[in-house]
Amino acid sequence: MDQLCIVVRFLLLQIIYEINFKFVEELKKRIGLYYNRLSWMSMIEEGAVKDFYELWPQKFQCKTSGVTQRRWIVVSNPSLCALISKWLGTEAWIRDVDLLTGLRAYAADPDLQQEWMMTKRIHEYKRQLLNILGIIHRYDCIKGAIIILQHCAYLFHLLVTVI
Repeated sequence: MDQLCIVVRFLLLQIIYEINFKFVEELKKRIGLYYNRLSWMSMIEEGAVKDFYELWPQKFQCKTSGVTQRRWIVVSNPSLCALISKWLGTEAWIRDVDLLTGLRAYAADPDLQQEWMMTKRIHEYKRQLLNILGIIHRYDCIKGAIIILQHCAYLFHLLVTVI
């Protein structure tokens, strides 16, 4: 991890904390100095959805049409998308969730089951590869941070010996 990366992360954290500070100040005006609730609703803390809903119910919407999930499958797993389209004979299922029930007619078909398992297996291999790449990236970041800390310690040592 180079110094620029550390500086950028530091600046992003500063921005996040500044936004959170202003947000909490706004909360104080709305709900008073109830510190437990303020800390619960702080953007830095997890949870608090119920409290946010009580203050701003108009900002919450429930969308469960499945469009997002179906679009996600199209982008994240094109093989599964192609398999579903092949067995349904159409790509209209991407926009119409009810068409997916057409797969029930083929549920016991050994050819569909074989293709389905192969698609799942390939997708699992890709997921495992991405996990390994993520581990390598985190290792590289930790290794880079240790080197930077060593440089900082050396500079601090030089500074102390000069003073």
